[in-house]
Amino acid sequence: MTEIPSVDELISESRNEKKLNRKRRLIKVLFTLIGLSIFSFFIYFYFAHPISSLSKINVYGNNSINELYLKESVLNSSSSYSILDFGFTLTQELESNPLIKSVHLDYINTSELNITIEENGVLAYLND
Repeated sequence: MTEIPSVDELISESRNEKKLNRKRRLIKVLFTLIGLSIFSFFIYFYFAHPISSLSKINVYGNNSINELYLKESVLNSSSSYSILDFGFTLTQELESNPLIKSVHLDYINTSELNITIEENGVLAYLND
């Protein structure tokens, strides 16, 4: 025959299970917090590090526009950019120039950017 456990034994078993569940929950929370802090550290390190900024800009397809002007406009717009709309803002800024027909941006990596420009044809130059 099987013995029926006493009430004290049942209570102690349930307390032990609760302690074990509490410990497991605490370990899960600690590992989650540690993981989030490590992730946020790497995100901060990435954006604070110079590799996240543009260091090399290649411009292709421009004949009549000064390349220095294009590079300065890219660097000026990248100094205060939002990560999500940087490409859109830069494209709109460059296309506002009447000599530029279209702009195509290619990110080689986080620090290198290729800009391909299609220009409007120049019909005449005015000399004053």
